[in-house]
Amino acid sequence: MRHLLITSLLLVFGFCGTLAQTRTTIDKDRFANPTNEDKIYMLQHSTQGDVDVILNKLQAAGFGGIVTNAEWHNGQSDKNFYLGNDADFAHLDEVIKKVKKRGMGLWLYDECGYPSASANGLTLLGHPEYEARGFIELRAEGKGTVWNRPNLFEKIIFACRDDGSPVPFIADRAEGADKVYVVRPVFEGSHAQNCGWGPRHYPNLMDKKAVAAFIRCTYDRYFEKTKGFGEFEAVFTDEPSLMSGYVNCGVPMPWTCLPWTEELPEKYLKMHGRELWKDIPILFSREERFYEGKVRFWKTVSQLVNEAYFDQIEKWCAAHGIAFSGHCLLEEGLAMHTPLYGNLIQQLKTFDYPGVDMLTGDVEAYKFSDTDYALAPRYVGGAARMTGKTDRVMVEICPIVTGDRKEDFTFAEERGTMDLIFRAGINHINSYLTADRLGEDFPHYSEIFGRCAYMLRGSRWTGRIGMYYPIETAQGYYCRKRSA
Repeated sequence: MRHLLITSLLLVFGFCGTLAQTRTTIDKDRFANPTNEDKIYMLQHSTQGDVDVILNKLQAAGFGGIVTNAEWHNGQSDKNFYLGNDADFAHLDEVIKKVKKRGMGLWLYDECGYPSASANGLTLLGHPEYEARGFIELRAEGKGTVWNRPNLFEKIIFACRDDGSPVPFIADRAEGADKVYVVRPVFEGSHAQNCGWGPRHYPNLMDKKAVAAFIRCTYDRYFEKTKGFGEFEAVFTDEPSLMSGYVNCGVPMPWTCLPWTEELPEKYLKMHGRELWKDIPILFSREERFYEGKVRFWKTVSQLVNEAYFDQIEKWCAAHGIAFSGHCLLEEGLAMHTPLYGNLIQQLKTFDYPGVDMLTGDVEAYKFSDTDYALAPRYVGGAARMTGKTDRVMVEICPIVTGDRKEDFTFAEERGTMDLIFRAGINHINSYLTADRLGEDFPHYSEIFGRCAYMLRGSRWTGRIGMYYPIETAQGYYCRKRSA
């Protein structure tokens, strides 16, 4: 285990420490009166109506920019469709011109709702093979029997005895197997079916072709159809993830599955010099013990996710003059870093502007909640410092009042929570917190964190303490319990 610990320790060196400002001089006027670049941006998905009225209201409240998109057209009575109406792009160009005329900032949101990658169904249109898939371990009848594949599953990828020794199989049947491993699309009981935005079949984030289809449907479309595309500073991708990891949505998944793509066996052999099939029997083990084979598997998954989704989109953004930003799903808990991404930090390091979301405005909840809110920006701030990408480190603030609480968060609570988030290394706010929730205090709130953003951007970390990010431990012990 020593080599694993050293790898992880180096991975997050600089996670703790003290910020030292890299600015040699401070612009006193800019500090006293933060620029639009420094202030909070509003996530403004719809700009229908009088654009000037919308922007006047945002500027008066203290917002410095917006994160926006072409109209979504997701209503059943709407004859238009997502990214299919030239008039939507003409309207977006009008918005862009008016935003830039005011000197406001501008980001592009890359999905219709969330999670990003489906393009509201366009990614999979005509390509069912791009859908997220998982492989499942099933018991067979054993020696001397033939196991025939049920129609619920697409094919058998491996079959073996209980000791792991392989037995003859083809796509539809296996001979003398105690265990068979079969593939099927992941939808029922998954986040794809039960996310807050609504059910949508979801692409495979380990499949470069699937993600390339998402890029064609969304990124290429915006670039080709939006005359003012060059005015966008960054793109915001929202909570893409592997669907084979169970997210507690109230509906159990009918099968315990692990993420699959056709490239997985080849990638596994290339990375580890070992056949996937030699490790596959232990991947579903529910023993509370560490398996190096599980580490190998999740490292492979992480690399495939990074190459297919995060790196492929980052490269597109670099080629088109826009920064890549956004945030991942359930950053708060280390337990989810493995099933949803293989290794969350690896994905965060690929962003130009790493990001996180924050669902509370309560300081006490931030510090002490079982949700581990306080850790999420730490992971993101650590990824930014490891890569030197501290110019913009983003938080999507979306404070939701939950539980027994009846009243909204106060200005003092929102300010205190954001103080702690910035202390973790964040220095840019994209907000779902609307101005009316803080009333006359919102411009002051925006000014405070505009000053903080100005001071902290590009700062360097001088800490000499490394905090262990035990991702290999999480990978090696990972166990998918039965969902149903």
